[in-house]
Amino acid sequence: MSRNIMLDIETLGSKPGCVVLAVATVEFDATTHLLHYSEVIHIGSCLRHLLLVDPITLKWWTEQDLALQHRMFSGTTSLEVVLSELNQFFGETGKEAIVWCKGMNFDFPILHEAYDRVQLPIPWHYRNIRDSRTLTAASELKFEKPAGAHDPYNDCIAQIKDLQRACDKLGIIL
Repeated sequence: MSRNIMLDIETLGSKPGCVVLAVATVEFDATTHLLHYSEVIHIGSCLRHLLLVDPITLKWWTEQDLALQHRMFSGTTSLEVVLSELNQFFGETGKEAIVWCKGMNFDFPILHEAYDRVQLPIPWHYRNIRDSRTLTAASELKFEKPAGAHDPYNDCIAQIKDLQRACDKLGIIL
């Protein structure tokens, strides 16, 4: 059986080539959260790779909870180290893992560009990326905004719960 992994990022933009503030992955099955990886990235390391800050997104961050702002802007680990550690999290079976995100046009393209900038291989296979938003919408269930939103680890946990509920309703086995 393939590994299921939820992925979430926080950024300073909405397009490939923007600064990545933080990344989290959580491995899960139909009922359980298994392993996880979560790290906040040093902004300067992103800027050294010519990743950009979108002023509108930066303004949005100034309107968020102060504790969240402090956490997301206090990273000390370089982009290279975080992406290398993310590759280690995926390990040798990473290309076989099913990797989920909430939407296909944000997390995956932004991380692909970040991987290109640091010249590291992407740890998942392009055929194995999935969109949890499609299944949660198809289930027609109501979902609450998660506590601790915009922290990638908290978002992963909330997105996994939503996906598990949606799959249960739709009769899909993860």
